[in-house]
This record gives sequence, structure tokens and C-alpha cells, in this order.
Amino acid sequence: MRDGTRFPGLLAMLFIAVALFLCVLPATASDRAYPVSEALPPPTPTTGLTDKANTRRQFWFQPKAWNDGLKQHGISGNISFTNDWSLLRSLRSSPPDSAERYLLDARLTLRTDQLLGWNGGTASVRLHHYFGDDGSERLGDAQGFSNIDDVPRNILYELWFQQTLLEGKVRMKFGKVDANTEFARVESAGNFLNSSMGYSPTILSLPTYPEPQPSANLFLRPGPYSFGLGLYRAGAGSALLLGEAGRGWNIGRLPGRGSFGFWHLSATLVDFDGDYSPGTRGYYAVMEQSLLRTQLAADSERRLTAFLQYGSANERMSPFARHVGGGVVLGAPSRRRARDEIGAGASWAGLSRMPQAGFDYPGELFFESYYSLSVSGWAALVTDFQFVHHPGGRRDLPDALVVTPRVVVSF
Repeated sequence: MRDGTRFPGLLAMLFIAVALFLCVLPATASDRAYPVSEALPPPTPTTGLTDKANTRRQFWFQPKAWNDGLKQHGISGNISFTNDWSLLRSLRSSPPDSAERYLLDARLTLRTDQLLGWNGGTASVRLHHYFGDDGSERLGDAQGFSNIDDVPRNILYELWFQQTLLEGKVRMKFGKVDANTEFARVESAGNFLNSSMGYSPTILSLPTYPEPQPSANLFLRPGPYSFGLGLYRAGAGSALLLGEAGRGWNIGRLPGRGSFGFWHLSATLVDFDGDYSPGTRGYYAVMEQSLLRTQLAADSERRLTAFLQYGSANERMSPFARHVGGGVVLGAPSRRRARDEIGAGASWAGLSRMPQAGFDYPGELFFESYYSLSVSGWAALVTDFQFVHHPGGRRDLPDALVVTPRVVVSF
């Protein structure tokens, strides 16, 4: 491990110590969790699949001053700290490697109805500070085994304004937006660490983590159906058009949802043959279904949810030609651990078969499992295990095991 990663490790230990100390303090009526979905109108019909809409799941703790004071005036904010330490173990007789990094995420949200008396408006600004290693550079995988990997930097992550009309049936959103919060989302996969569990890697130049892009978005939600259209900048002189249609349903008491999307990248591209092309396109699909719901207490229930996703792209342009992923998530595995969660899944990325693409194998396969231990309503410890087969589609990279303890503290 590089010497530069010692500081994040010490900081993570400090956060854990503070978290454990605060856990013994008596809770008050205001010490409750506030998911992101309460702060922002949902982009798709409510399905009940999960109470955490973000790709990267957060556990929120807001003091009484924030809850009873600023929120009444339309102002809310939160700060989250995520620390990953990964042990990379090759299945060949090479010494293990490790990578450590942290992400500091700060968000401020303003509602115009309380602030200005202007109904339906919401503005948000979000800052990111990342420090540490990029684990995928060491492992050589193509899909990204940690969804916070980046290069050390500070960045204005999001800055947008949205307006809802007709009681939420119409929503417009403009500014620098993380496209994965609106398109190709897998709602129930929020605690998986592998990036491909949150969205299909076949979507070329998707402006999501680590750097969203300016955009204009329009969403319609007539009844159980939803329709979205977004135009994003995808680099110098290029644009990405995203469209998605979805529907929510209930089978008895078991909610589900499905969505189908397309994308078109408008840019002057050079394919693997060296020929120029005015752009490329592809499509994706996501389906999620609750399989089991059991009431444990008045405010908690056990829920088993399954998800599937598929993606396709032109292998002459994209290193990822096909993608198939899926998994299951069990919330509240026991009555005493109603906020804990267990997940298991797999993701296969079919790599381009073009000789110039440089891949030795037709695909890269991940298996992942995790246990998320809720320390309190605002802190969680996630232990994640991944096995990668044919990392990066390269013959010189052996299969590997990755173990990642993750600490998430939010307030």
C-alpha cells in the first residue's frame, strides 16, 4: 500500500470510534433516518422495492437543529464519509496487494415552496472530495470492483434545478446531473460495491460517477408508467441522448418495476478498425421484483428482492458489447437486525471480439456478496467479497479474490 493511504485509514478509525461512542447515547424522537427519496421527488413511480433510491446507499442521521429548524425553511443538507480498504488476492502465487480510499460527499438542497412560496422547485449542490488509490488500476478489472474509485481530487459533483408540474406528473431538471440517478438505475442494488451492479457498463460515456455533466431532462409520470428523456454533454463536441420508459406493478403485496432504455452518443468516433463514425447507440433493460415481504414489527419488515439487467452496444465502437447482471437482496435477516442487509449477485460483461480491441477472453465475470451491518440510523459497516474471473479479459491477469470492508458515516 502506498504511504499516502495511511491518513484515510486513521481517519476511518476515528470515524468508527466516534460512531461507536454515539451509539450508546439515548435516542430522541428526532433521531431518525431521512433517505434521499424524501428530499427529492422520485424520478420513477414508487415501487416499494427499496427506501434508498441512490446507487450508492446512504444511512442518514440529522440532528434536531437540521430537522426542526432549517428543514422547516426549505433547507436541508447532509455529509457522508465512505472509506474502502480492499485486499486483492491473486489466485496465482503472487503476494497480496491492497488499496485504500475515501470519498467525502456534501450536499445542500433548497426547496422553493418554503423559501420563496414558489411551488414545485428544488435546487441542489453537491461537492466531492476523493483521496486514495484507484483499486481497479491494481487489479486490472474492466467493470470496477469499487464504485468510489477515482483519482485524488475535489470536484463540484452536481449543481441542478428541477421543477415539478401537474402534481408531480411532469418534472424538468437542468444542470450538472449524475445521469445514473435518473437513468438505468437498479434501485435494490444500492449496497453492492461493483459498479456494474448499479448500471450497465455498455452505456458508452454515461456521465455518472466520478464526473457528471451538464444536461437537460424531462420526465413524465402518468399513473404507473414513467417516461424520461435526457440530453447530456459527453465530452468536447459530443452529446449523449438517453431515453427510458418504465412501469411499476404489484403482484399481491409484492411490488415490482421494469424499465427499457436507449442511448445515442453523437460524436466523431474511431472504431477498432480505425474507421470514423458519426456516433453509436445501444440499449438496456432493468427489472426488479419483490419476492417476499414479512412484517417483523410496526416499523420494519423482512423483504427479499431480485433484480436483472441487460445491456447491448456496438462492439466495433465499445469495449463492452453485452452485459448481463442480476442478484438478490434480503433486508432484515433477523428481528434483532431489522436494518441489516445481505446481498449476492453476479455480473458478466461481454468484451468486444474485434482483434484490435486487445482482449484475450470474450468476457469478464464477477461474483459478489456482502453483509451490511447497520451500526445506527446514520452509520453502517459493509463487508464485501468479490471473485473476478478473467480480469480485464487479459490472459496475463489471473483470477482474483477481493475483500473490501466499507465504512459509511452520514450526518
